[in-house]
Amino acid sequence: MLIDGVGLTTSKTPVRGTIVTVNGWTCKMKYWGRLDPLSEIGYERFNFETKGHACPNHFRKLASELAKKLQEYGIHNPHLVVHSMGGLTAIAYLNLVKEPGYEDIRPASLTLVTPVLSDPKEMLPRGNLVLDAASAFTRWRIARVIRSIEDNGAPGECNEERSHRRIRTTLGLFQIASPLLFMYTGADKRINEVFANFLREAKTNDRVSTLMELYAMCTEGPELKQKLLTRDIWIPPKVLFVGGRHDLFVDAEASARIVMAALDGHTELRIKVMKNAGHFPFLEVPEQFNAELPLRV
Repeated sequence: MLIDGVGLTTSKTPVRGTIVTVNGWTCKMKYWGRLDPLSEIGYERFNFETKGHACPNHFRKLASELAKKLQEYGIHNPHLVVHSMGGLTAIAYLNLVKEPGYEDIRPASLTLVTPVLSDPKEMLPRGNLVLDAASAFTRWRIARVIRSIEDNGAPGECNEERSHRRIRTTLGLFQIASPLLFMYTGADKRINEVFANFLREAKTNDRVSTLMELYAMCTEGPELKQKLLTRDIWIPPKVLFVGGRHDLFVDAEASARIVMAALDGHTELRIKVMKNAGHFPFLEVPEQFNAELPLRV
């Protein structure tokens, strides 16, 4: 069921809790479909589909919108599951709900799935020529997009044709490269749907928005990461970090070290790096992923 940009999957048994998912970059709520078996044991799912603002305080605005939606639908103390750039939205959200008045929507648990917390420069060689080349290519393209935005202004604010051509080129290269990126990881080949569907379905303005999200990640990310490290947030009683050993976008070990430095000893924290997964464990190894979620089963 889709309501005003929010998806709701109802439970098939009496509700034991609500899982709230927050997307990563370019992803759609439908990619959380492999969490559906959890409805069999009493968990409904509320999908918050992020939309780019192309303006400052992107992640804080998303956090505020998420809080309003949870209050609007009467969802209390959900299990928050966030992916990739959704991890930055989650930090902004936890910074928001530490204030009085948000007690009823503070998460019962938080699952950080391959969150973009590590600096791309921290990516270490893996000893595999293909993986290292693919990872380097991905980071190089992202760096070029960021430099282009900084030099020429935000897409849509500079020369339209030049901006749109650069966007098409960058995302087109991602589409061409994505089968190669995942061919050597043992990951689910259907991960390529993330890129192929996005390029096929998204309008130019949507693509501009996704690049602005990327820009927001690089400009706002360091401040939000600092809020996590200084624990200037409300800390959920249970936190699970899920990384993928073959992740070409985020260094799982570096991100895990950041989460451990911030939260170890302050909550019930578990770190899980899945050996047969890349950047999308909930799609690549769904049964293992679902079994790890910190739910009250």
